[in-house]
Amino acid sequence: MSRTSRQDRAPEWHRLAKPFAVLQAPAAPRVTLVGLGIVAVLLLALDFLGLRHASYWPETLPGIWALMGFGAIALLLALGYILHPLLVMPADAYRVEGEDE
Repeated sequence: MSRTSRQDRAPEWHRLAKPFAVLQAPAAPRVTLVGLGIVAVLLLALDFLGLRHASYWPETLPGIWALMGFGAIALLLALGYILHPLLVMPADAYRVEGEDE
């Protein structure tokens, strides 16, 4: 039995989408998270070297950009939690009774 690639098993995919078929692999999320974690640790380590041109005093603190990035993601998640009920309203939420389509 020959092994077929994921690209061969998805003939209905658009030709530009076929290179991204590898993202359907079960290990893709784990590899992505590990890669992003390595990049984050490297950037945090580089931040402690002090190679920066700070305009304001908080920028001189080591790790401030990692802290600000974490705060931004936390804010986005909080806003998503708050706005989720508004975005997933039923299709007929604004329908006036007695009106026909």
